[in-house]
Amino acid sequence: MADRMLIAFGKYLKILRDRRKLSLSDVATLTKSYPEPVGKGYLSRVERGLARIGFSKMVALSRAYEVSLDAFGEKLSLDLEVDEMKNAPVTSGKTFGELTEAGVAFNQRGLKWQCYAAMRDAMPRAALDPLHGAFRTAREQIMRATLSHGIAARATGRYALALAEFDFVRTHLDALNEETLPVVFQQSAIAKRHLGAVDEANIFAEHAIELAKRAPRKTHLGDALETQALFANQVGDYASAITNYQAAFAAYKAVKNQVECARTLNNLAQSYFNVQRFKSARRALGAAERLANEHGADSIRARSRVLLGEIEAVDGNPKKASELWRDAIEIARRTRDTVVHFKAEFQLFKLSIDQGNLTAANALGRRLNRMTPWISRSESEVTEFLHLFAMHRKPKQRGVAKPQP
Repeated sequence: MADRMLIAFGKYLKILRDRRKLSLSDVATLTKSYPEPVGKGYLSRVERGLARIGFSKMVALSRAYEVSLDAFGEKLSLDLEVDEMKNAPVTSGKTFGELTEAGVAFNQRGLKWQCYAAMRDAMPRAALDPLHGAFRTAREQIMRATLSHGIAARATGRYALALAEFDFVRTHLDALNEETLPVVFQQSAIAKRHLGAVDEANIFAEHAIELAKRAPRKTHLGDALETQALFANQVGDYASAITNYQAAFAAYKAVKNQVECARTLNNLAQSYFNVQRFKSARRALGAAERLANEHGADSIRARSRVLLGEIEAVDGNPKKASELWRDAIEIARRTRDTVVHFKAEFQLFKLSIDQGNLTAANALGRRLNRMTPWISRSESEVTEFLHLFAMHRKPKQRGVAKPQP
């Protein structure tokens, strides 16, 4: 019997084949010259989740479908994580509309992996189910499902997979309405930035703002402005970051998007913190906390606690800071937010070093080191941690057996 991970990955491979308008025989012919060709019967079994695909076969499909091998690897690992979730959402038997609405609800609560599971399983249904909501055509529904799948993957840190989805959507922009177009470029900008394509990311971010301003309702202007603010913050241009975050907050408020208002206030507080405007940072965090509580946005609450803990540490209150960071870790564990978990535990690691508690620092350092491969190198804490861990790590000592009498 096929397991859920194999079924999910097989369905994705079929979607990729359909995007290229290839038959099973076409793929067999295309890969015939490769060291490990993909046979028609074998691919059929893989697509139905009845066979596990080998690495060499994946290389052949990567070339045939023009999708990076990194994207395939991220897809497999992400589907495996969802498969192993204790509280994975039940998606079988649900329609495209039900799965999409569930994904949106999970996202608002900061449940990234649950959101991905819903959007992943909605995507194959987009071409089969009746039109949902305001979608005008089946093609628009398919493109929006693809975009949502990419956004959900990007939220879990799978940038290569996300970009593969965004690249495909950008070749079918005519299927989307004016309100959705900015999202495609804004999300592409984030993925490209994390993958190191900084110049392309900046171009896409600027184009997203232009498109959002032209859209009738300007639904996603806040997203585009916040992305530009994020990029400015990353290069240390905090004045521009603050200006853009403030503009993003106003744009979200205008369309009554309270959850994104809270998220933007969190990011604004970070920029205030970077320029040592601690009172302004506290006020922004307090407002973000109130909105997050109203809407059950636990992921935002966790991030607020990480930054508030840093402010308490600066103010000379290490005990209060430690409590806030531990609270953030508990929330992050519940929402499976690995990045926030890493950020909070890293602050505890630094505090242990500052206090000379090397036993605690060593234990925290080992845990963080195990988490590091799963955190994007674009997160500034990763580089700082690796440097500190190399300086302070305690080498393992092997016991030597005593001589027997």
